[in-house]
Amino acid sequence: MTVQIILMNKSGIVAASDRTLINRQSGEQLHHKQQKIFPLPPPYKATLMFNHNNQINGVPWDIVIHQYQQFLEQQQPHLADTNQILAHFLDFLKNEKTLFPADVQ
Repeated sequence: MTVQIILMNKSGIVAASDRTLINRQSGEQLHHKQQKIFPLPPPYKATLMFNHNNQINGVPWDIVIHQYQQFLEQQQPHLADTNQILAHFLDFLKNEKTLFPADVQ
């Protein structure tokens, strides 16, 4: 079971999560130090979070998000708000050929 919490007030936002992944079927602990919170690089004021041992097309989310973080650092697109960041991330997923070759999509 994953425990995640986000607290916010006028001064800021804090995100917290446990770091253990558990096999849903067997209940066995898989990893004890799995990163589940991924802040985007400056100047973007957003954080991506995931829970459980989720994958997209067989690729773990942490690998996908690390690739996206590097992409942002290289490209430095102007993203003014959360909606633009989300749209940009979804476009990244649609167009990422290294992680998601056409034959597995």
